Amino acid sequence: MLPKRDTKIEYTTKRRDHTKAEYEKKIQDLYTEIGRLTTELAWLKKRVASELGRDKRLDLVEWNHPEISLRKQAELLNLNRSSLSSHPVPPSPAPIPSNTASMK
Repeated sequence: MLPKRDTKIEYTTKRRDHTKAEYEKKIQDLYTEIGRLTTELAWLKKRVASELGRDKRLDLVEWNHPEISLRKQAELLNLNRSSLSSHPVPPSPAPIPSNTASMK
C-alpha cells in the first residue's frame, strides 16, 4: 500500500495530465475548425465571384453591418473597395435644366 502522500501526488499528476490532454485536444479541434472554415470561405468567394454579376454583389453589401466592415465585405464579395466609397444615390426625378440658351 502506498503512503497517503504518494497517492495524492499520483492523483495530482493524473489530473494534470488529463487536463493537459483535454487542452491539447481543444487546440487541435480549433485548428481543424479554422482549416474547414478557411476552405469554405475560399469556395464561397469563388462561387460568388463567378456566379453573381457585379450589380448583384453590390446589392449584397450591408452598409451599416455592426461587425463586418465595408472593406471586409468588398473582399468577401470580390468587389473593388473604391466602388463602395459611398452609398449609391438614386437619380433625382427633377429635370436637368438645359443650357441651350447659353450655347447660342
